[in-house]
Amino acid sequence: MIQSCRKLFRSDRCPNLHRKKPAYLEAGQRGFPEKSTRQKINYHELKHLSKVPQRPHKPTIDGQSTPTRIPVDAQTVRLSLVDLDSAEAHRTLEDAIEFASQILSVDTDGVEPLYTVLERDRLTLREDRVSDGNIQQDVLRNARVTEEEYFVAPPGNIPLEQEPKK
Repeated sequence: MIQSCRKLFRSDRCPNLHRKKPAYLEAGQRGFPEKSTRQKINYHELKHLSKVPQRPHKPTIDGQSTPTRIPVDAQTVRLSLVDLDSAEAHRTLEDAIEFASQILSVDTDGVEPLYTVLERDRLTLREDRVSDGNIQQDVLRNARVTEEEYFVAPPGNIPLEQEPKK
């Protein structure tokens, strides 16, 4: 029975069953050739040209170069459109402004702008040219509220028109 099955598989019905052996196996070798033609890559030695530094840059920001604490007045609170009820909220806002103002002391001379963190991928920026001019009125028709040809954004938790406090 086994012999008849072998005859069936070796018949003309399965011509691809008996493929030719690779050249290195025909010579009596077993497995793969002794010497591979592929080179091994040492991934630790690869260096890519990158704008991203290899080690994190930790600039030291001294307290003298940062601006002094900026007091938050009523006009600043009104412009933020957030009602600050407590002194703690005022301190939190002042701390946030002081923290963000540290960026003013960072030296950016000679630093190229980074358009994308995926710098190995091609980033094609489109040309800045006007294609459909004079559609401002069409766009402004979509706005719920406009003021002098500007969109009016919904306010935060503070009304735009305030009555003076007594």
